Amino acid sequence: MTVLQIADRMHAVGMEVAFDPSITIEGGTKVPDLLLQDRAAGTSFYAEASIMFSADRLIKALDVSNRLTELFHSFHDDPVAYSGLILRPITPNEVEGLIGRVHWEILEVRRDRSLREVRLDDTLLLALAPEAHKSRVDQWSRDHDLEPGSFGAMLPAADDFQRLRSKIAEEAQQVPAGQPNVIVIWAQSLLYISRDARVLLPHIRDIARKHPKVALLVIVFEGYTSAQVEHAVVGDCLIAGGVRGGIEFQHIIVPNDACPTPFSPEVLLKLRSAFSL
Repeated sequence: MTVLQIADRMHAVGMEVAFDPSITIEGGTKVPDLLLQDRAAGTSFYAEASIMFSADRLIKALDVSNRLTELFHSFHDDPVAYSGLILRPITPNEVEGLIGRVHWEILEVRRDRSLREVRLDDTLLLALAPEAHKSRVDQWSRDHDLEPGSFGAMLPAADDFQRLRSKIAEEAQQVPAGQPNVIVIWAQSLLYISRDARVLLPHIRDIARKHPKVALLVIVFEGYTSAQVEHAVVGDCLIAGGVRGGIEFQHIIVPNDACPTPFSPEVLLKLRSAFSL
C-alpha cells in the first residue's frame, strides 16, 4: 500500500489530506507522510507508512525454489508431475549446478517414462514422473509428508516479529507524542509465519503496545495473500480483506490500548472503515 493509496482511503471516508507536513519533534525537523484532518470530529493526526522488506536470505531461498518450479513447467509438450523440497539454503555458487542437475533428471524422466526419485544428500528431495503417472507422485508426496503437487524450500530462520518491532520504532520517530498517530506497515513476509491473520494478531498487538505514540497500527498484505480469513472481528481489532483497484488485500487493524491518547470512537470507526474499503 502506497501513501497515495492511504490518502485515497482517507478521502473516501471524508478526511482531508496533506502530504509531507514538516513538524518539530524534540528540537528536530520530522516529515511524516500524511497529515489527516477530520473536521466533523474536530481533530487532526499524522500517519506514517513503510514497507518491511523480506530478509535477503528468504528472498534467495524463494528465488531458487521459483526457478526450479518454472523449470518443471517449461516442458509444455510433455508435462511432468513433480513434488519435493529443497532441504537447506543453496549458496550462490551451487544454484546453477542444482538447476542443471534437475534439468537432466527431467530429461531422463521424459526418456524412460517412469517415476524417478532424486535424493541429493542434504540438498534436495524430489519425485518426477510423466503427467500420466501423477497419482504415483502424489502417493510419494504423502509417504514423505509433503503436499501432493507442491515444491518448496526449507526457509532459513528469520525473526520477522523482531524486524516488525524495529520497523515500527523507526516510523514512530516521525510522529509526535501527546496525540494519536497511525502507522501503516506493508509486511508480506509475516505470511511465512502463518497465513492466518488470527494467529499473527496477538503477536502484532503485543508489539504495538511497546509504542505508545502509535494509536492505530495497520499491517498490510497485498497481492495474492492466500488469506485464510477475509473478515473477522477479534476484540477491538479488525481483520479486513477484499480487492481494491484490482489488487487483493488483507489488513490487520490494531488499536493500541497502551496509547495514552487514543482515537475517539467516532474517528476510530472512520479509520476502520477506510482500511476496509
